[in-house]
Amino acid sequence: MKQTRIDLLGMLGVLSHHYPSMRFGQLLEMVATLAGAETAADMERYSDAELLEVAKEHHIRRMSQLIEEFGDFQYEPLASERDQLLAELRGIRRWRHKTLIDGVVLLALEMNTTLYDIEDAALLQRLNPQNAVA
Repeated sequence: MKQTRIDLLGMLGVLSHHYPSMRFGQLLEMVATLAGAETAADMERYSDAELLEVAKEHHIRRMSQLIEEFGDFQYEPLASERDQLLAELRGIRRWRHKTLIDGVVLLALEMNTTLYDIEDAALLQRLNPQNAVA
């Protein structure tokens, strides 16, 4: 797996702390929308590097907002399901898709759903049925 994709997954993990109630697909879609995507088809035009830069910029802005609003604060730990999902995605050695969004969109389509609607547990089950959360 390319370092850019690993870095993007890491930043999505950081953003998961900012938005703990968002599913992984929703988080990916939010970052693509911040990059300028207006439709689902637009999302797939963005490279992992472009999404990484947008995610980093958003993280910096969000941190500034949180510090201004709350001063000192601490993140809650990520749900184990999200940690497992990120680990499974990082563990893919031969990713056959051009971008992370391409791959996750295809996984969602294989399960007859969308990037926005896919549940983390369903993604985890699809990636590794033996390690899925019960």
